[in-house]
Amino acid sequence: MTHFPEKTRDPMDTRELRATFDQSVRQRRNLVIVLRIGFGIFFLGLWELCSRCLIDPFWISRPSHIIGRLWEWYSTGFFFSHLGATMLEIGAGFTLGLILAVIVSLLLGTRDTLAKVIDPFMMALWSVPGIVLGPLFILYFGIGFTSKLVLVTVTVFFLIFFNTFSGIRAVDKEWINVLRIMEASQKNIFTKVILPASALWIFSSFKNAIPYALVAAVVGELIASQRGIGFLIQEASGVMDTTGVFAALFNLMLVGLILNEIVERSEKRVLHWRKSEQ
Repeated sequence: MTHFPEKTRDPMDTRELRATFDQSVRQRRNLVIVLRIGFGIFFLGLWELCSRCLIDPFWISRPSHIIGRLWEWYSTGFFFSHLGATMLEIGAGFTLGLILAVIVSLLLGTRDTLAKVIDPFMMALWSVPGIVLGPLFILYFGIGFTSKLVLVTVTVFFLIFFNTFSGIRAVDKEWINVLRIMEASQKNIFTKVILPASALWIFSSFKNAIPYALVAAVVGELIASQRGIGFLIQEASGVMDTTGVFAALFNLMLVGLILNEIVERSEKRVLHWRKSEQ
């Protein structure tokens, strides 16, 4: 029986295929960017047209007016102090909520009895929207930074806690038992098994927590504050300044997009091993 040698793939062919694939991915990415820009220009043009021909600009303002207001805010530096106040509330509250959520989820996720005792109480607290507690926190901590910090922390804590807790509980127990048989320390079990296995759950909760953290900070500022994006919205709406409201909302959406992009890039960097598995 005649045996024919197997045909091996030329490394040059592999590199060419890889280059072709990368070029295709770049082309699709560039096409998506162009289509996004085109859709944005179309939407703004339609908005401008409607505000001039169909709807009184008092109700919906105009993109040209909003751009002018944004330029005024940016060029004078007026907006940046308010942006800094909101970002400080979000950053500090998100960090504190994240730390507390990971600690508590690790504590409950590795102790079944304690988790069963505490679980109904956590669910009961989670059933109360954090935003509803805003007036109460302002009553306790005043209209300054602390009340918004507590509101953002509570909101972020529960969102990250339940995802992280579920991720820790989903870790294969056999992996942990193998490490324990090998006399691994609790620290090694956490860093080698629990944290990598639940990392995807944690980053998924980040994406969910960011808009809620932004909402919590702005709602707290809407209720009572002296600075922040929510304060700008409240001040503009109080004098029927539609342009000011839309300008503040635009900045709010921009902040949300930037924060989400930061999380996605961090996820790709930290979970780079997932790409090699796929």
